[in-house]
Amino acid sequence: MYIYRRPKIKHLTVLSISVISIVVTASVLKSLSMFRPTFHAVEMAIGGAWVLHLVLSFTISLLLMLSVPPRWFHMRWCKLSYVQWFLLFAFCFDEGAQYWIPSRYFSWLDLAINISGLVIATLLIRLLSRPYLKDGKKDQA
Repeated sequence: MYIYRRPKIKHLTVLSISVISIVVTASVLKSLSMFRPTFHAVEMAIGGAWVLHLVLSFTISLLLMLSVPPRWFHMRWCKLSYVQWFLLFAFCFDEGAQYWIPSRYFSWLDLAINISGLVIATLLIRLLSRPYLKDGKKDQA
């Protein structure tokens, strides 16, 4: 018996693509110095840039990991799944690309916070996907 039941993948895929599209569009607009005061106001309203990074990286990671088939999480050669590798690369690329954009800056702290969001989402998925312990033993069902 599992405590967590996966929702329909199709709905989560649409939601994941929507959230990622909004985040990428916002990042591009911020890089082009468009709506800069608006983005700054949103960051401050949420609690700062680091909170925004953590919330968005956690949300994107969680949605993407929930929207792929469970078989993508079982790899023989590594503990990380394809989705986790993709997210790790995407977060590193996004933060690394800011080094060459004049209106943005690279930050190791932002990269660490993005990776922390990925790790927290991974731990949550793995925790909720485990069989419940029944009477001190693993459920054999």
